[in-house]
Amino acid sequence: MVTHSIELLTCAEYGCPGCDYRHFRRTADGQQLTEVPDAGLYTAEQLAVLGRAALATGAVGR
Repeated sequence: MVTHSIELLTCAEYGCPGCDYRHFRRTADGQQLTEVPDAGLYTAEQLAVLGRAALATGAVGR
């Protein structure tokens, strides 16, 4: 099993204008991740895909 150390980032360090999620940087490779409650850690690209899918299916407001 591979484990990675992560460090907590502020929204500003992550490049986010401000939100209710926690952001992290994986120290081994610098990958930045966002924690989505009850779902796990996601990259910005994964979140963009999930957001478009939620809008397309009506899972979130338009």
